Amino acid sequence: MEKKVFIECYNNFFNSISNFSKYIMNLKKDIITNYNMYREIFINDFSDYNLYKILDFIRKNMVNKMLVKCDNFYREYDLETLKNDSDFFKVTSKPQFINEEMDNLNKEYNNLKRITNIEEYLNQAIIIFQKFVKIHPYKDGNGRTSRFLLDIMLLNRDILPPILYNSNYDRVELDNCSHEYTIRNNSCQIINFIKNKIGLTNEEFNIK
Repeated sequence: MEKKVFIECYNNFFNSISNFSKYIMNLKKDIITNYNMYREIFINDFSDYNLYKILDFIRKNMVNKMLVKCDNFYREYDLETLKNDSDFFKVTSKPQFINEEMDNLNKEYNNLKRITNIEEYLNQAIIIFQKFVKIHPYKDGNGRTSRFLLDIMLLNRDILPPILYNSNYDRVELDNCSHEYTIRNNSCQIINFIKNKIGLTNEEFNIK
C-alpha cells in the first residue's frame, strides 16, 4: 500500500468510514494527543532527511504527557541515579557520551537509507529504533519519540506502521522485548515482535 493511498484515506477521514480511519483510531492514546503529528507523518516525505532533522521535526511537533512542546536538548544527568529497580536505566547512555552515540546513530540511519532489500531494511530500522531507546537522549518523551521515528522509517518504504499496544494500552510485551535488546543485546525478540505487529495490523484492516 503506497504512501499516496495513505494520504488519500486520510483526506477522507471525516467523510467516510475506512480501514485507515479505523487504523488511526486504534492508535489509542498516542493519536488522541498527537493527531496532528500523525497527520504530518503521513503526508510529508522524510526520505531525504537525516536522523537529526527527523528528530527535530518530531520533537517540535509532538505533544508529550509532561511537556506541551518537547525540547530538543539532551539530558545532562545519569538515569542510573534514578530511584528505579529496572535494570534498563543502568544500561542507558551516560550523558557525556550521548552526542557521540547520536552521531553514530545518524551514520547508521544514513546507511539504512541505502539498503534496498526490504527484509534487511526492516531489521535495521528496528535496531535503530532500539538503539535510540537505549541511548535515551532526552529528558522526557524518549519512548514516544522512538515510536514516531520507527513510524517514519517504515513509511519511507511504504510499510504501514504497526499498532504496538492493545486496547488497554498494554505495553508490557513491547517493553519486555525492548529490554531484552537494551539489557542483553538480543535483537531477535524485538525484531520478531515488531514484524508480527506489522502483520497483524495489515491483517486486521485488510491492507495488502
